[in-house]
Amino acid sequence: MAYLIELFYYSKKNRYRVIILGLMLLSFGIGTMSKIVLLELLVKTVSILFFKNKVKVKHLVVALVVLLVAFVAMQSIRYNNSVKSFNRNGFLITYIVGNTSAFDTLEPNSSTHCGENVFRVYYAVNKKFGRSGIKPVDPILPFIHKPLETNTYTAMYPFFKDFGYWGVGVFALLYGLLFGWIFRRAQQGSPMFIILNAMVVFVVVMQYAGDIMITNISGYIKQILLLALPFVAGKYKLFRRTAG
Repeated sequence: MAYLIELFYYSKKNRYRVIILGLMLLSFGIGTMSKIVLLELLVKTVSILFFKNKVKVKHLVVALVVLLVAFVAMQSIRYNNSVKSFNRNGFLITYIVGNTSAFDTLEPNSSTHCGENVFRVYYAVNKKFGRSGIKPVDPILPFIHKPLETNTYTAMYPFFKDFGYWGVGVFALLYGLLFGWIFRRAQQGSPMFIILNAMVVFVVVMQYAGDIMITNISGYIKQILLLALPFVAGKYKLFRRTAG
C-alpha cells in the first residue's frame, strides 16, 4: 500500500522511497518464487502509471514479455530442471486452459453448507467466537489431476459451487457495479480511488484463475482502511499540529 501511494505522488522528493519500496516488493517476489507477487507488482504499477499518462503500449508489451520469461524460469527452478528441459508447453497450457478445465468438473449448488465459500468470513468469525461448530472452508482449493493437474477454478468457483448459475450471474452483476463505480471515481481524478482502482485491476486480472477478493476479503478490508486513513486524515485535518 505504501508503494502505491508513494508511486502516485512520485516526485524528486520521494524518488528513493519509491525505488526502495519497489525493489523490496520485487526482491520478495523473486526470493519466494512467487509469480503472483510479481504479477501484482506489475499490474498495480501499470494501473497507477496509466492514470498518470506515463505508460505506452510498447512499455506494457515489453513488461509482459519479461514477466513471461521470468515465470518460465522461476517454474523451471522450482522443479529443479534446466530451462531447456522444462516443459514450456505444459506450463503454458496449464495456465491458459487449466482453470476453465477445472471449473468444468464442478457441480452447481454442491456446497455442504449454505454459502460456505462466498460467506467464508462469516463462518470463520462464528467458529472463532464459538458460535458455531462449522469449520470455514480451506482457502486452498483441492487439486484435480484430470484433465490437467491444477487447483484453480476461475473466479466463478465460490458463486457456482454455493448458488449455481444464479450465483454467478448475481455476483457478476454486483462486482461489475462495484468495480465500475470505483473506475468512474478514478476517472474523475480522485487519488484515493486511482490507487484503489489499481487494487481492483489486479483482482479483475486474477478472475481468470480464481476469486481472490472473496477468499481474502478481510485482508482487502484492512488494505482499504489503511488506504483511506491518510486521505481522510488529510481532508479533515485530524493530525494537524496545533500551535503550542
